[in-house]
Amino acid sequence: MVDDAPPNRALLRDMLAPLGFLVAEAADGEEALQLARREKPDLLLIDSVMPVLDGPAAIAQLRASPGLEQLVVVSISATATEAEEQRCLAAGADAFVAKPVELQGLLEAIGRLLRIEWRHAREETT
Repeated sequence: MVDDAPPNRALLRDMLAPLGFLVAEAADGEEALQLARREKPDLLLIDSVMPVLDGPAAIAQLRASPGLEQLVVVSISATATEAEEQRCLAAGADAFVAKPVELQGLLEAIGRLLRIEWRHAREETT
C-alpha cells in the first residue's frame, strides 16, 4: 500500500492484515515502484495525490515495467470526483476507491480483481 500519510497506511493495514494479507508499505510513488519491483506483490493500493511521484504517474510507470504490467492496482483518493477517477483509470488503475475507505467497498474491489470469494464465519450456538 502506498500513501504519504502514515495514519492512512495504518488504517489500510489494520483492515487487511487480520484477513491474512501480507502488507508492505511505501510513502510515495517512487518508493512504491522500488518496492513493487523487489517484492512482486499481487495487489497495489495507491493514493492518487502524493509528493515525489503521484499515484497516476507511478501506475503508468508500473504498467511499463517488465513483470509488473499485470499487477492489480487499486487507486485510492480523497478527491472523489469523476475527473480524478478517470485520471487514475486512464493511468492504468484497475479500480478506484474513494476516501474515506469503507472496508466493504474495498473488499468488493479486491475480491473482484483478485477473484477472491469472501466467506463469513457463522456463529454456532450450542
